[in-house]
Amino acid sequence: MLGARGWLLPALLVPPDQQRLPTCHGIGGASSPFTGDSVRCSPTMRLHSDAFAVVECATVPPGSDDSLLPDVLRTLWPHRFTSQSSSRKACRRSLVLVDGVVGRSALKVAAGCTLSVVQRVAAPSPGAGRRGRADAQALRVIYEDDSLAVVYKPAGIAVQGGNASQSQQMPLRALLANSLQPSRDAADQPLWRPQHVHRLDRPTSGLLVVAKTGQALRTLSAGFKDRLVHKRYRAVVAGHLNAPKGRTKLIDTPLSGQSAKTYWRVVRRATSDLFGEVSLLDLFPYTGRTHQLRRHMVSIGHPIVGDAKYWPSSLPQDNTRGLLLSAVELELPHPKTGILLRVRTAQPGSFDDIVGYGVSRFS
Repeated sequence: MLGARGWLLPALLVPPDQQRLPTCHGIGGASSPFTGDSVRCSPTMRLHSDAFAVVECATVPPGSDDSLLPDVLRTLWPHRFTSQSSSRKACRRSLVLVDGVVGRSALKVAAGCTLSVVQRVAAPSPGAGRRGRADAQALRVIYEDDSLAVVYKPAGIAVQGGNASQSQQMPLRALLANSLQPSRDAADQPLWRPQHVHRLDRPTSGLLVVAKTGQALRTLSAGFKDRLVHKRYRAVVAGHLNAPKGRTKLIDTPLSGQSAKTYWRVVRRATSDLFGEVSLLDLFPYTGRTHQLRRHMVSIGHPIVGDAKYWPSSLPQDNTRGLLLSAVELELPHPKTGILLRVRTAQPGSFDDIVGYGVSRFS
């Protein structure tokens, strides 16, 4: 009650005449009076809900100069507010209290003031409020715990963005929200919506890592940046690659002025009436440039079958089966335990069922 970690803050700490009315969505779950797509409520309404709690309290040390609230937040909790934008965002979202009153970014804080940080400690059930859509399909979940999930993204779904002609497509965020269970790890800031940590091209299928807590999102994002996450893709390419089966080779060709490296190895080969021969490959991207695998395979004269964007005009083309590229394996340190997590899935059936390309069999 007096700011102990994890206790809900009493509504009376914020006088009615000092309450702002921000827009808040879906607070409290399906049975809450605050659930809805555009419910307007005071900041204290959040604290009536089991979804929010005070998680940090601190007093500005004596002798401190008056400073803007975002700067004080970064000084008191550098581990939580790692940038100016993160501390300002907390103020905008009414998640910071100064002596029990909602603090804003323009507020100057003096020595002796008590600051409290409010955060979400529970996420709603799949599809609740604005977290998902009732008409959204469920994605295939390969792995899931309270910190993260690995889902299978079908080809044709954009991970982010999309043009006007694709506006009718179900957003990935809605699919994720309807497919995953809410995190029960209150200490790690459960996310309102699960958030993908990396991207897959729209025509590429395969494994996608999704964070369910703020802590997992930060740790996983850093892991991708520091190349602690290892990915294996399976692809069918046109032509015969001159390399022994199982031997790993490197493509070290810069893309758009940036260093880009892709390791590859031949898994099997097959004859093809259309292409003469096709090869089944394992691809291991060391860097993560835009369309790296597709551009690298074209650069050595062996485009990925079904690649409408980069396919050479000199080769016969058949896009009836889509892009034969899929992320089939991920290896990463778990964001909470650090234990190595390895997730695999089978290659799509279209890789095996390639009769339409005139392939007799993979050998």
